[in-house]
Amino acid sequence: MIRPPDHSDPLVGQVLPSGLLILERLGSPAEEPLYRGRYSPTGPPIALMFLRLPRNPRDSSTVFPPSPRFWQQLRRACQIRHPNVASLLEVGESPDGRVYAAGELLNGQLLSEMVSGQGPWPVAQAVEICLQAAGGLQAAHRLGVAHGALSPHTILIVPGEDDSPLVKLIGFDFSWYQSDASRNLGQADDDPYSSPERLAGSAPDELSDVFSLGAVLHYLLAGTPPGDGSAPDSIPPRLQPVINRALAAPDQRYPAVAAFAEALSQAAKSPPVQERRQQRRWLASSIVLVLMGTGLWLGRDRFDILADDTAHRMELGARVRESARIAPPRSTPVVMGSTPPASSPAQPRAPSPTKPQAPSPTKPQAPSPASDRRDSAVGPFVSPFRRAHPWAARPSGRTYFPSSCALALASSELIYFSSEAEARRTGRSRCTAPECS
Repeated sequence: MIRPPDHSDPLVGQVLPSGLLILERLGSPAEEPLYRGRYSPTGPPIALMFLRLPRNPRDSSTVFPPSPRFWQQLRRACQIRHPNVASLLEVGESPDGRVYAAGELLNGQLLSEMVSGQGPWPVAQAVEICLQAAGGLQAAHRLGVAHGALSPHTILIVPGEDDSPLVKLIGFDFSWYQSDASRNLGQADDDPYSSPERLAGSAPDELSDVFSLGAVLHYLLAGTPPGDGSAPDSIPPRLQPVINRALAAPDQRYPAVAAFAEALSQAAKSPPVQERRQQRRWLASSIVLVLMGTGLWLGRDRFDILADDTAHRMELGARVRESARIAPPRSTPVVMGSTPPASSPAQPRAPSPTKPQAPSPTKPQAPSPASDRRDSAVGPFVSPFRRAHPWAARPSGRTYFPSSCALALASSELIYFSSEAEARRTGRSRCTAPECS
């Protein structure tokens, strides 16, 4: 994975007490040498790492012996089973007293190598990498194991399902538990991914992992680890508060990795400010268009109604004016109780006041069929009865009825009421003349 195999290594070919055969040396990630081994000739390949214990400053030829807490943490790490954590299968000591850890052999690329020289990553990919890493850290924290050295150098990217990138956490740091004397040895002073308390020599815990995960997110979005306290332009404003809180003091930091992951997920889902403004403009424009369309539709219906009513009034007025032009003089006598022939356009008049005429003793003639029909003609054709009796049409202009009332026959303008009660409210009363129908 890192350099060609070295067959000259004296450990190659040895068999560990658990039956693990060391096949070849693969390289040296960080400071621990990495080997490939196998438990049986047909078994899967295993990654084998020898852990370097701190040396005794008083005697450089010896190292500090592992403490019980150190073995306890290693055994807890063997219980972690999560897709985003490299599985640790076995821990123990070699015949020469070296502490080793055996786990699954992964083929992938370190995150530091993927980001190097490429600049900031897309926001969606950076968030996805950190959320996967957060899932692996939570699984470790539930068993009481802190990573202690999370950085782009301890995040391995392997191909997952459908060739999607899959995070594997490697390189858990257990050096703080190796011996009581090593607890006073802090991290490297120039490690930009370690929390201030870890640099001061404190034990690794969940808060320190929160800081390291926030530093990794900063590295992915800005292309550089946090250091000068400035916010690069490549970091979206909606994610900057999440990074700032992860890198804050322990009492102001996210209390757990789960809280950090939840805040990061919610911030990533919320659209940027410009996108939200664009969505609001689009929504406002849509509402305006809908209202304008509704108003035009309603206005068109109202215009059609007004146009129909105006056309009807104009047609009715034309009939009245035409009737007034062809009406006979007022002095023309008329026989009460009769209806003019349908073919005669002249209208009967009321008798002269100086020469009253008695009503005809004969029965009123039945109205002609033309006077009682429904005129449905459309166009220039107008029936003779309609021309002679425009005042006998209802306001709808479709229903006709005969009339022998002298006052109605002599009038050129009529007022229509929908009911007798409506007419009475205006001070009018029904005509009592016997010839009035």
